[in-house]
Amino acid sequence: MDFEWDETKNRSNLEKHGVDFSIMHDFDWDRASLRIDDRQDYGEERLMAYGPVGDKLYVIVFTMRAGKYRIISARRFGRKDHQFYEQPKSSS
Repeated sequence: MDFEWDETKNRSNLEKHGVDFSIMHDFDWDRASLRIDDRQDYGEERLMAYGPVGDKLYVIVFTMRAGKYRIISARRFGRKDHQFYEQPKSSS
């Protein structure tokens, strides 16, 4: 997977949410739940990925540009985010 982001936006995200975009490399995209971010018209399709980095859950907002994941925002789960993420069931 190829990722890109604006460094000014990354610094802003780090100040606001305490999350650096470099976590993308450790985000478990295989276990993520995706949904379209239709909260407003952004002029392009944006997606929200709900999933883990290690034992913590994150929300990643991104769009696809020229075959790359363009990161827009990253933050830890809030209380309402759990409704959009179903953790895989263990097969016991």
